[in-house]
Amino acid sequence: HAVLLMLHYVAEGRLTVEQMVQKMSHAVADCFQIKERGYIREGYFADLVLIDQQQKTTITKQNILYKCGWSPLEGISLPA
Repeated sequence: HAVLLMLHYVAEGRLTVEQMVQKMSHAVADCFQIKERGYIREGYFADLVLIDQQQKTTITKQNILYKCGWSPLEGISLPA
């Protein structure tokens, strides 16, 4: 649910979409020295996500896939 939570922050104006991409993609690839990922560049792997910002997702027990089986976000609706 990390992407949904970050989209919530974008919708609130706390982050720009560019800042979200930097924090969730570029910074991760750089920090862990993952080659050919984290950026949209020729020759890199294309790990892309399409998002419909008009949709909402409510976090429920049915869509929680964590090993512990719970989330502090349960019951919250976030942009999807």
